[in-house]
Amino acid sequence: QEISVAVVSLDEPASREIGENGDEVNRPNWTLASAILIGDSIHNFVDGVLVGNAFLLCDSRTTIVICIVTFLQELLEALANFALLTNQCRLPVGTALEVNFLSGMSILLGVV
Repeated sequence: QEISVAVVSLDEPASREIGENGDEVNRPNWTLASAILIGDSIHNFVDGVLVGNAFLLCDSRTTIVICIVTFLQELLEALANFALLTNQCRLPVGTALEVNFLSGMSILLGVV
């Protein structure tokens, strides 16, 4: 009885093509990028719910602290996502900035 094992590596492009001159053409890995962005959007939505509840239920000093901490945490997360989107997913810098910004805006949905 044979056992086969499939290995998936984040370093390997999801789609490789050979160009006309025989060079390898790396296309953006939208499968990985989508997983990153969907997870980030859900995370940001939950952060928005927590910040919104802080405004409703906490005193102003606690709310300000929660907002500052959330902002700093989101800043670090956005930088990490940008690095993943440009390096691992091979998205162009402009596209990575755009989709990362849109993902970050999901925090507003949670606040409402």
